[in-house]
Amino acid sequence: MADAPRILVVEDDPLIAMDLVAELADRGFEVVGPVGRVAPGIEKVEQEHLSIAVLDISLGAADSFDIARALKKKQVPFVFLSGNAGELPDEFSDQTVLKKLIDYDLLEQTLNAELR
Repeated sequence: MADAPRILVVEDDPLIAMDLVAELADRGFEVVGPVGRVAPGIEKVEQEHLSIAVLDISLGAADSFDIARALKKKQVPFVFLSGNAGELPDEFSDQTVLKKLIDYDLLEQTLNAELR
């Protein structure tokens, strides 16, 4: 059996984070995190071997774009989650953004497509 893909979960809402972790683990991912702030997120990107990541765009007063930049630098694919339709910086215009409330079947399909 192949190793499970290692997914970083970046989400600042504890209930959504718990739900994401449980759903992704049930769907065969090895979850790293969750983390809810920028610095720990970047730390995980730098220290962990990751296959993919799912990033909540809004982390309280901050955003997850610095984590996304760290992932891009390491060539780790990622998907954004958003509770609102805010503007993405041009450098991320090609990134997938999925809306909350999360459709877990769609999330799983999207993650698997990104991993290919």
